[in-house]
Amino acid sequence: MFVGVLCKSVIVVLGFLLVCKAQEEYPYPIQTNLLYNKLDAEYGSILQCYDCNSEYDPRCGDPFNPYTIGMINCTDRNTPEHLLDPDDPEKKLRPTLCRKIVQRVEGKTRVIRGCGYIKDSHDDKQCFRRTGTKNVEVIHCSCTKSLCNAANTTKRSLENLVGLFSILIMYNALYRRLSF
Repeated sequence: MFVGVLCKSVIVVLGFLLVCKAQEEYPYPIQTNLLYNKLDAEYGSILQCYDCNSEYDPRCGDPFNPYTIGMINCTDRNTPEHLLDPDDPEKKLRPTLCRKIVQRVEGKTRVIRGCGYIKDSHDDKQCFRRTGTKNVEVIHCSCTKSLCNAANTTKRSLENLVGLFSILIMYNALYRRLSF
C-alpha cells in the first residue's frame, strides 16, 4: 500500500517538474513552429512570419488564430526604404527575425506582426515593455524562428492546463492499476 502511494507521488512530482522545466526553457510567450524551424536549420534561408495589423484586420489581435491570417516569406521581401544605406542603396538588408508589437495609445490597442531587420539583445527572450507620456505603452517581442510571432499570453495558460490534465490522467491510470 505504502509503495503504491509512494510511486504515485513520485510520478506526479516528476510530471510537474517536466512541465516546469519546459516552461523554464521557453520563458517567453512566443510560439515556434517545429516544421519551419527544421527547414530553417536545414536550408538556412527561409524566414516566414505572420504579417498583419489589427487596425486593418481585427483577426491580427489577441487572441490570435494563426490559421486565419496569411504568412509571408520575409526572405523574399525588399529592404524597406528607411533601412537602405544612403551610401550604398543597392545593399540589401536581410530580415533576421519575426516580431509582434502591441501598442496601447489612449486606451486603444493595436497588434502588429511582421518581419524584422535589426537584431537586438531582446531577440528570443522575454518581451519587453516601454511606456511613455499621453498614456502610451508598447510591448515588443522578437524571435528568430519562422512563424514564431503568433503566440499570445492566453496560449501559455492553455498549454499549462493541458500539461496538468495529462498529469492527472496518468496519476488516475496508475492509481487504478496499483489499487487492489
